[in-house]
Amino acid sequence: MSSRLIRMSLLSAGLLCAASCGSPRSVDRAPQAAQMSNGAAVHGSAARTFHSLRELTDASRAVVQVRATPQHTVEVIGGVPFTVTTVEVTKIEHGSVNGQTTLHVRQLGGEQQGVAVASNAVLLRPGTDYVLFVEPFSFGDGRDTGQWVIVGPDAGQYELQGDRLVRSSGAPVSTDAEDTVPATMSLAQLRAALAT
Repeated sequence: MSSRLIRMSLLSAGLLCAASCGSPRSVDRAPQAAQMSNGAAVHGSAARTFHSLRELTDASRAVVQVRATPQHTVEVIGGVPFTVTTVEVTKIEHGSVNGQTTLHVRQLGGEQQGVAVASNAVLLRPGTDYVLFVEPFSFGDGRDTGQWVIVGPDAGQYELQGDRLVRSSGAPVSTDAEDTVPATMSLAQLRAALAT
């Protein structure tokens, strides 16, 4: 067996292990990928599509306004990079983050020791304001990590531009004609949807 095939098998196994550590209900069909220094790519794709803001909200512990700080770490698990960014909570729109004023948000992708983010992984940028649909991240055995994940993940990550929300990925959550999770909306529209 070639060393490249062995590496790809190990990467696939690592992704399956890493994916099983998170909550399976916090995913959508929008793929994310991380490209390795040897040119191989690790792709993460899931089966959950959100057809409305209500579904997205129901899958989330909280909907929060945050500002991303420059503080972040990159963890590599099974060859798969994850970036954990510290964000400051500026407003809770819905739900609870247990009184926390800062959250550590885990996302697929990052750069460390030759591991680079592929272009479709949209990591939180320092100094940028967001509205995030989040839930706590725990390992498969239920062990708490003190970290949060974005539900979706693309579906639940909006950049806050004044009073407008723009989905960070810039892409629709799915190609499903029934998908009604908006790519853009106003804060007033979000608040009206959360009130229903």
